[in-house]
Amino acid sequence: MEARTTDVSPEEFIKRLSTIPLAYEPGTRWEYSVSTDVLGVLVERVSGKRLDQYLDELVFKPLGMKDTSFQAKPEQLPRLADALDTDPQKAASWRSVRVEEDPRKRYRLGGAGAVTTAEDYFRFAQMMLNKGQLNGVRILSRETVEYMMSDHIAGLQGSPYPTTGPGYGFGLGFGVRLQEGVSWVPGSTGDAMWAGAGGTVFTIDPKEKIVAVFMTAAPSTRLHSRFLFKNLLYGALVE
Repeated sequence: MEARTTDVSPEEFIKRLSTIPLAYEPGTRWEYSVSTDVLGVLVERVSGKRLDQYLDELVFKPLGMKDTSFQAKPEQLPRLADALDTDPQKAASWRSVRVEEDPRKRYRLGGAGAVTTAEDYFRFAQMMLNKGQLNGVRILSRETVEYMMSDHIAGLQGSPYPTTGPGYGFGLGFGVRLQEGVSWVPGSTGDAMWAGAGGTVFTIDPKEKIVAVFMTAAPSTRLHSRFLFKNLLYGALVE
């Protein structure tokens, strides 16, 4: 279904997806899936633009995310982090994104596949902490940000446990902490986080006014580094 080994157009992606039976009745269970990738195709249909172009115009450029795109340009390749060849998950993980290739040839993943830097992503996360604006540029309304960072799966089966550990619900694109106990790592009620399969993770904590981004190119150790990062982050607070 996905573009794991060959380039798949948005049309072909949706066509293949439509042949797969539903695993659960809609509205009964939350399950991590390719739903954000489908949303990316929907954005392209509504906007009439490729997803990479749309995000560049509405998010990346306004926020000054100068190193963020859906393709690593030739001049950026020397700075492109790579996992060790000995990492057993490297081949499968890298095969599905192919960030060195022209995004016009394949469907743009709404849920993965962009390249960025810690500095650029910090700007995006800071915008979310600031309720939708950064340095005088407003990307989202305050109400929209609060809605995105609220739990939307209360009462449903399923949880983001494999990514977040216990104690989290899910908002619109974020794991959302439901309470300050239960979890494997420190944090605050309402903090939001997510992590990438390649080893990246970020957290946004409105209570502590924390934004933190941690990026590694190590898919096999991503769970260990994800939780170690949170423990070190909150362990460094002195007030």
